[in-house]
Amino acid sequence: MSGRSLIRPLGAIGLAATTLAACAPRNSAPPGFLPNPSAAGTSVRGGWADVRVRTGATVVSVSGEVIAVSADSLWIMPARDSSLVIGRTAIESGRITGFRTEGQSLGWTALGALSTLSNGFILIITAPIWILTGSIGHYADVRATERDLPGDFDRAGVELRAVARFPQGMPPGMAASFRRLPPAR
Repeated sequence: MSGRSLIRPLGAIGLAATTLAACAPRNSAPPGFLPNPSAAGTSVRGGWADVRVRTGATVVSVSGEVIAVSADSLWIMPARDSSLVIGRTAIESGRITGFRTEGQSLGWTALGALSTLSNGFILIITAPIWILTGSIGHYADVRATERDLPGDFDRAGVELRAVARFPQGMPPGMAASFRRLPPAR
């Protein structure tokens, strides 16, 4: 196979990989809910939580804005349901996303992969390297905005509270309006 006949397949693979990585949903936040990185520190909203909660014998999925985080509970305001307090021991798995990525690493990856067309036959090596390193960079960029639950509850004092609407904890009197999910049995 000649160098010229490899251009189309490699270009198609690079484009497909970049497109799939960019389109993969990482959270269920409504479009435009999460701020971009530069506005994350001044946003009045909390981050977005997607958690799986054990309530007795059943497991339910809950998604919503992170209102507050304490050492033993996560306070969430779902988009269409009543506000919830979820005990740390009831969380089976989940993710809190603090802000959205802008996807700049994917754009640079696509440009870099296209630039390998000028490499001639060596693009067999350089194009996959651009695609691989760009995909890893994008994944690292996305993961930097996320915290896993329940494992990262140990960081509740700093990192998880930073993405809550009320980082210092629930304001007095507001906690009464939240419904507590039954603890795991």
